Amino acid sequence: MNPLIATSDNGLVLTEHGLHIKRQLNFEEWRGILQQARIAKQSYLCVLADLTSYGRRTFGDDSVNEALEQLEFEMSDATKAETISLVPMDRRAKYGLTSEHAYVLGSLLREPADREKWAALCQEHDLSAFELKRSIEKGEVLHESDISERSGHGEGIHSIQAVAFQWQKWQRRFPDRKAILGIPEAERRKILQHISPIVEMAAELEQSLQHLN
Repeated sequence: MNPLIATSDNGLVLTEHGLHIKRQLNFEEWRGILQQARIAKQSYLCVLADLTSYGRRTFGDDSVNEALEQLEFEMSDATKAETISLVPMDRRAKYGLTSEHAYVLGSLLREPADREKWAALCQEHDLSAFELKRSIEKGEVLHESDISERSGHGEGIHSIQAVAFQWQKWQRRFPDRKAILGIPEAERRKILQHISPIVEMAAELEQSLQHLN
């Protein structure tokens, strides 16, 4: 378990505006700090969970709540952190859980033994946080392919609506159709290549509906 960026006597000063590097770094040191910055981003909610959990044990709820409010933490982050703290750090580390995994376990399961069981299953079956959530809700291990099959055609409708939204968003980049026709030939060929399958499917759907009219 790698420690995050330390700032005591190592020539690094972490401020609200960035990281001030006060000495020459070799490549391995620089790369290690870069890795720690990535870890810090990924583990923010887990770090907040452990800090608030320690604070409540040591200073009490009132002091922690007051500090969170004074330091203007987002309420949603503080709430998620409280839920994540229900899964201790050693359990997160043992089973390779992300903050999203821990949040699912903390929010859906009341008993520590059940969290332990599903944390182990999560690791064994390499479940995403979404797959873990659905698996717990159904009481069996499910992967995304299983979830898609069981959800029926409703999920497809939502996906098509998302595609339509992106299409409309792209079209708004141009004032009118003439503007699209005026872009360079190579770009027009790329657009045609991408939308041809959609046009073909639309034609097939239209043909399948003609006998119903």
